Amino acid sequence: MINNLKVDEAAIEHYNETSKSLAVSGDIKEVQELKSEEVLVPYSKILSIEGFKDDLYTPESRENFDGVFFATDTEVDLFCKNFEIDRDKTYRNNLPGFVHTYGVADNVSQILDYYDEYKKKFSIDLDDCIIAANCIYKKYQPSNGGWRWHKWGKYLGKYKISHEYIYDEDIEMVLVWELLFLKPKA
Repeated sequence: MINNLKVDEAAIEHYNETSKSLAVSGDIKEVQELKSEEVLVPYSKILSIEGFKDDLYTPESRENFDGVFFATDTEVDLFCKNFEIDRDKTYRNNLPGFVHTYGVADNVSQILDYYDEYKKKFSIDLDDCIIAANCIYKKYQPSNGGWRWHKWGKYLGKYKISHEYIYDEDIEMVLVWELLFLKPKA
């Protein structure tokens, strides 16, 4: 997997300037300046944040998280200096067999285990990919509505889902993830 994403500082600056001008015009209410260290963050850095490991339903079983970033596809599009999403490979899912390219997990080890098994079964590599992951916390969900399990793909975790909404579950946090194929920027 790709492990050397570089943040485009000029894109961060442009984003912040645009956000400020939208706030001045009244088009958005609140502006929080984005810092380059807050985008495309390697998962290994997230694990070092105090208290984060306590929120994982199932502890990590690995120590190497190369190719896993706390990011969204939009962040990769906007702020990655050296790669861009290969949309044809990412969104057409032309991989052999059936494999989920997005879903939900308790931790990143489960996602990497899922792809290790897939790579072994079909004798392929995923060297041109990253896994983009983000947290969904129960505590930030409204009591009516909010984040729903079924819209986010296959669940790889160990928790036994019993409700439609995470707010009604006995789990504090899950990770949503997506496999993104990248190509060097031209």
